[in-house]
Amino acid sequence: MVNLIESLIIIAPELILAITAMSLLMIGSFYQKKSINLINTFSFLTLLILSFNELISSNIQAFAFNGFFIEDKLSSFAKFIIFFTSALSIIMSANWLRNYDKTAFEFPVLILFSTLGMALMVSANDLVSLYLAIELQSLPLYVLATFNRNDSFSSESGVKYFILGALSSGLLLYGSSLIYGFTGTIFLNEISQLTLSSNQLGITFGLAFLLAGIVFKISAVPFHMWAPDVYQGAATPVTSFFASVPKMAAMIILIRILYVPFDNFIPSWSQIIIFVSFSSILLGSVVAIWQNNIKRLIAYSSIAHMGFATLALSTGNKSDIESILVYMVIYIVANIGFFSCLINIQNKNEKDVNNISDLAGLSVNNPSLAISIALYMFSFAGIPPLAGFFAKYYVFISLINEGLVFLATFALIASVIGAFYYIRFVKVMFFDEVVDIKKITFSRSLGLINSICFIFILGFIFVQSITPLANIISNATLALN
Repeated sequence: MVNLIESLIIIAPELILAITAMSLLMIGSFYQKKSINLINTFSFLTLLILSFNELISSNIQAFAFNGFFIEDKLSSFAKFIIFFTSALSIIMSANWLRNYDKTAFEFPVLILFSTLGMALMVSANDLVSLYLAIELQSLPLYVLATFNRNDSFSSESGVKYFILGALSSGLLLYGSSLIYGFTGTIFLNEISQLTLSSNQLGITFGLAFLLAGIVFKISAVPFHMWAPDVYQGAATPVTSFFASVPKMAAMIILIRILYVPFDNFIPSWSQIIIFVSFSSILLGSVVAIWQNNIKRLIAYSSIAHMGFATLALSTGNKSDIESILVYMVIYIVANIGFFSCLINIQNKNEKDVNNISDLAGLSVNNPSLAISIALYMFSFAGIPPLAGFFAKYYVFISLINEGLVFLATFALIASVIGAFYYIRFVKVMFFDEVVDIKKITFSRSLGLINSICFIFILGFIFVQSITPLANIISNATLALN
């Protein structure tokens, strides 16, 4: 009984999130459109409170339900980012829903259920819990991808995402079964102790299939093919959510999988990670040059960025995890900031902004919006002294310190290539002829989100020095030692 109560206390944030999601689903079922504002407000407040609870969490390491669930500094940090970013996504989607008269109450509830799955993902301490958490995260995303029911392209991309997602889940489950078959356990910390005395080749095959399932979630090569179509077909707030929150959860579980159960297999999996990183950076940086659709370009950009983030994994050094976490935080902030601007433009114009050319003349109609988008593009490109520069700088330093100078040089060249398509945004907004765009002003909520992201990206050096961000990330890294 005592162990059950202790476990329930440890897993309390997830329980609160699950109860809130189910309660709001029932309220929405009875009151339909009348409940949309209530559901949005409660969803936002729940995620906001839970995010700050994780920020002040003092758990060093605690297990629940006989080791199936782990709460440590790494999972607490990940949940803070996941909960807080999901809360912002609900605010951004609320504006979109209101302006487009899509008052479906299911939208914020689906985000809550997906967020619940991500929270369970980053705290999963065994392969079965991990698989179930990934499925809980994925199923709401399939629905969100097709939320534009009247858009045939959205439906097509959603079905494609579902089919490929099912394939990736099958690969992950098959890999898990191989690992269980050769080690006799599903617990991550026990697998590490049994790998050396088990069939090394069989475990390596199992690990390869397991990684395939996880790499799909971060849309890295060779499991990236779903991202461009889904990003383009989904509603803009959904694309914003896809491009940020699930990637953080998947990256955390990738780190935990590689460094907890398979720390003895670094020579094997580091080669796989190098291939994934190299291919993702190359494909994302080159193919994006020919893209005119904004969301499709962002999809290829995200593929490249996930390649940069996983580069630090290829060193096989736990101290380099800090570089990955910093990179992911900066990438997510820039993404949220950019999409807050894009959604604001769509809301004010009452039409979709699909292509880069649709932003022509934005500097005339709203200089602050144009400057904000330009800042995020420069950060994505890694131009100093913006936050994106430091994100890539830390990764490059990690590679050079481990003697991987070739990879660092390649990544640097790819960054220069990638700068081309980011600068296209600046050229169109500031130098192309003005098209028929209304005078645009920031809505209050989106303006606040953009201001927070703008300050973070522009003043990252000062943000890092005057806030506990560096210590929080450092403590999260130490959780794996």
